[in-house]
Amino acid sequence: MKTLFCIFSFLSINSNASALYGDSIVKISYLVSHQLDSTDKNSVVSFPMILYIAKNSSRFVSPNKLYNDSVAKEGKGISIIKDGTTMTVKRVGNTKKTLVAEEYYEYIKNYSSNKNIILGSIAMQQYQIVDILPTIQWELEGQTKIIAGVKCQKAKANYKGRKWLVWYAPSSFYSNGPWKLGGLPGLILYAADEKEQIIFSIENFQKEKYDKQIIFPSNTTPIVTKEEFNRNLALYNKNRQAYIADTYGIKAESVTSNFKLNEIKKQVINNPIELPEKQ
Repeated sequence: MKTLFCIFSFLSINSNASALYGDSIVKISYLVSHQLDSTDKNSVVSFPMILYIAKNSSRFVSPNKLYNDSVAKEGKGISIIKDGTTMTVKRVGNTKKTLVAEEYYEYIKNYSSNKNIILGSIAMQQYQIVDILPTIQWELEGQTKIIAGVKCQKAKANYKGRKWLVWYAPSSFYSNGPWKLGGLPGLILYAADEKEQIIFSIENFQKEKYDKQIIFPSNTTPIVTKEEFNRNLALYNKNRQAYIADTYGIKAESVTSNFKLNEIKKQVINNPIELPEKQ
């Protein structure tokens, strides 16, 4: 963590936008811990996520998802091939990594348009859920703490049905954080809900040359509501063959595969990161 302290020290001196970004992008690695079942403390899974920060946007994405996407471009993993009125779902090799919880999605903050974009895929079709960037009502506290050699300040807020406690670094000059969290006068290094069922903790901080790490969805990517996406995902998990046939406009019996479609089981989560807002 010595590198983290040194970079933060550098940024505290060079605080103008040119020094912060230039032709570079900031890459922050977090370790995420998520208790999938609120009644079972043994249901905790841990996985890495990366926050890329550019001048007017950021992207929170799983390195495992990035790997799976690169594998798919090479023609490996699972692919869907349509030929007229028939469709083949094909799996080549066993090279993909299993994703859990938030790893299925990408979270993009577009500060230029004030939009918050969530990207998710069902049956090889990408969808986007678009909303305005949240204005989280943070309560700043005077308590401080050293995290990875960086002096942080405590803040808390109620957001998406959870009470969040975070530690942010005022010296970082990045008003951002993991997932949808942000809006503080500094980068969030640590965040946890009140029950510590979901935890984000910083692992590494570095600058990279900008090379399309943040890519906005195309205009042809369907926009759906969160409810529509979850409903389609439930239908897909219930009967993949029927869902694929309906999505691509063919008969269910015309969908063939070289493996059992329903053998791919996604983890059941009764404790999602977003909960109903308490009235």
